[in-house]
Amino acid sequence: DFVTQLIYPAVQANCIYENVYLLGTSLERPVIARGMISVADKEGCKQASPLSSTHLSSAPDIKVIAPWRLPELYNRFPGRQALLAYAAEKGISVHTYEAGILEDPNTTPPDDMRKLTVSLQDAPAGPEQLSIESKAGLPVKVVIS
Repeated sequence: DFVTQLIYPAVQANCIYENVYLLGTSLERPVIARGMISVADKEGCKQASPLSSTHLSSAPDIKVIAPWRLPELYNRFPGRQALLAYAAEKGISVHTYEAGILEDPNTTPPDDMRKLTVSLQDAPAGPEQLSIESKAGLPVKVVIS
């Protein structure tokens, strides 16, 4: 359902946020939140901290815990860079990359980007290049060369 109802229409519409970000995260968050709320409801949870509070309407008895909405948090950490600086100061390891070369499927990420994996050249099998053929904006074939 996620792929056919959300991913395919987004690919067909060439959905890109601020000319940089593909909409993977914004598409997945409501799906994850819906699943979280479903489990919370089944388990009788009274509070939840979802990625997207929009799906709480299906479980109005569950209280939203959203620390990012508290003034003491967003005033101290006004953005991503402030949070990353805090993590570095406290020795908290963060493995994250946003946008940039990750958004271009025709660009191979540099080796220094890898923190938890190895390059394809260092992997047990050699690297493979693949391309995805599409028809009417939908993927129809994967070609491995």
